Amino acid sequence: WLFSALVFAGVAEQPGATEGGANGIQEAWQQFSVIKTDAEFRKFVLVRSALLGSALMAPYLVALAQNDAGSALTVLGSLLMAGSLASFVSGATWGSLADSSSARCMTIAGSLAALSGFSAIVLVSLELANMVVFALCVFALYLAHAGVRVGRKTHLVDMATEDNRSTLVAVSNTLIGIMLLLFAGVGAVVSQFHAFAGLGFFSALALAGALMATGLEQVQQKSD
Repeated sequence: WLFSALVFAGVAEQPGATEGGANGIQEAWQQFSVIKTDAEFRKFVLVRSALLGSALMAPYLVALAQNDAGSALTVLGSLLMAGSLASFVSGATWGSLADSSSARCMTIAGSLAALSGFSAIVLVSLELANMVVFALCVFALYLAHAGVRVGRKTHLVDMATEDNRSTLVAVSNTLIGIMLLLFAGVGAVVSQFHAFAGLGFFSALALAGALMATGLEQVQQKSD
């Protein structure tokens, strides 16, 4: 981190345009009515909220691996390698798919996230899990989460126009921040009931998001 800070400190940055800027939170509240008037945007926010499961299940999957696979350092090293590899290949995996259909990208990515979580639960229950299994599940989850991020960013950009883009981004980010806190709290409560409950909840949430994404408008075809 210190080395990165030094590198960035040496980057010559050109001043950008600042006129016309707005406070994101204030803009969101002022334009909040768009969630009522724009049905397609409302569906997108619901899908994006459900797909938060792909981001929130990671700690539960790692905790399950640590509890089941033994040495914490071995588990951590293996999962870090799996996550890094997933990040490395994610761009080539999702980029072209999102450009052709961001809705399909979110559907596939959300399904993959759910599959990784449910697979870990089933294999641990059957006592078939080991470090390789957990590494594969983490790889699939991080790959899926990258797909969710690419898909939802592409979808919002292609859905919006020059006139409403800032409004949609501000409202969407504000609502997702609220849902993130809500789901994180629910996950913490649910996880108290069973070792698999938190992971199962967020896997189901990701699957719900994937299914709902099938109903989104094909905005890439519309823009063409």
